[in-house]
Amino acid sequence: MEKLNFVVTWGEDKTRAWSGTYYSIHQALEKYYDIADFDTIEPNCFANVYAKILLKLGLRKDDFNVRYILKNRKHYENRLSGKIFQFTEFIQDRPSRQTYIYQDLSVPYLYYLARTNSRELIYSGFDSVDSKAMKRRCNLQMDYYRSAAGILYMGRWMTEFMRREYPQLNDKIHHVGAGINLDYKKIRPSTEKRNNRILFVGRDFKRKGGEKVIEAFKLLKGKVPDLELHVAGPSVDPMQTPTDGYHFYGDISYDKVQELMNMCDLFCMPSYFEAYGLVFIEALVFGLPCIGRNCCEMPYFIEEGITGELVDTDDASELAGKISKILQNEDYRRNVVQRRDSYIKEYSWDAVASRMANIIG
Repeated sequence: MEKLNFVVTWGEDKTRAWSGTYYSIHQALEKYYDIADFDTIEPNCFANVYAKILLKLGLRKDDFNVRYILKNRKHYENRLSGKIFQFTEFIQDRPSRQTYIYQDLSVPYLYYLARTNSRELIYSGFDSVDSKAMKRRCNLQMDYYRSAAGILYMGRWMTEFMRREYPQLNDKIHHVGAGINLDYKKIRPSTEKRNNRILFVGRDFKRKGGEKVIEAFKLLKGKVPDLELHVAGPSVDPMQTPTDGYHFYGDISYDKVQELMNMCDLFCMPSYFEAYGLVFIEALVFGLPCIGRNCCEMPYFIEEGITGELVDTDDASELAGKISKILQNEDYRRNVVQRRDSYIKEYSWDAVASRMANIIG
């Protein structure tokens, strides 16, 4: 079995790093390669007196991980050969090695948003990055991309953007998708489904459109007295005041998420920005029609009018109408359940690893 160097930042718990993605890929690739782990080197960002002063003043300049990347490049410069799999552009191609990178988002895309003053940049969470640091990191990533043997993306939307904007990289860019981290073997469809339970799961409540979901819920509640909204993810209850039919769970385990997906009738998360949004496909696997926003990867997950709906505006009444439409039409759920096997086949980590192996060789 051929060796594959796996360069990653594991952190304290391997199973939870990048929401379990690193661990899932590692496990799936073990079927194809003899995996050799290499943990990244953390930089000492505050080694000099000037940086310490800035830190005390709360004025530390964000270099967007540039020092982190450069320190790892120096560390691994002459240490690794053969095929290398990584998630950040730490190690560049050399005659003695081939490098492959797997990402959900590219810095060139963020830099594009910064240059076009897009509102999307604010919701991406990268709007506070210094413009010079953004440009420097973009150049650093493009420098790596040009040398890479393969650039693998989770999403079709990201793949299409990069191919469109950087056609010179087309032979290196590949869409390989991502796999669900929930256990589809734990699907237990409730016999008590009443077509009245809305589910929202997301830690970043504002970015993921949670405020609009609450607005839409309040609009519908007067017309549908038994309507319920179940919210999981945020550490603080966004509603605060007790409301009939509203249930808040906080940051919960995968097991609890699966329990809620088995219980609810509709997944609603009109996110303003999602690098990928795997929770949508997890909801679909568990038989829930979905409502998302018509951007990023969401239109690729959701077949509008068939397995869910997409919103185009911030109008809570539009969202309320979509929610009502799905809850009143059993065809949405039937369509989703009928596609379960194809979802599992397309969005399993085994399938993703197979696509990766075909590219890496």
